[in-house]
Amino acid sequence: MIDKALLLKGRLGEEEVEVPGLGSVRIRGLSRIEVMEMQDLGRVDAEVYLFHHGLVEPALTEDEARLALEAAPGGELQPIADALFALSGLAAAAVKEAVQSFPGQPGEESGVPRGEDLGDDGGPPTA
Repeated sequence: MIDKALLLKGRLGEEEVEVPGLGSVRIRGLSRIEVMEMQDLGRVDAEVYLFHHGLVEPALTEDEARLALEAAPGGELQPIADALFALSGLAAAAVKEAVQSFPGQPGEESGVPRGEDLGDDGGPPTA
């Protein structure tokens, strides 16, 4: 049986993440409640939420998180986002969701031609 005290004690992992050219930050994984709240947001607001709640040092307000994301080149802060997803248990869920969004086999409702070779539609060869 699970000990109630252990169940109620925080178990959010923390780690330091290096951002090339900027330095390092300290992050923590999001709690289950935070993950559920984040999933109700649009894509941009979800990333702002992730950085606001996940950064330990430097800690950012929601407005500061938005400003930091607006100021950064596209992939610059990706190491932080990737680490936050992993610590929050979202990395595996994201892969599972991506896999489920694709049909099971080539040619099944996806527009990918059937056949053994890429682009083989099963018809006679064309010149």
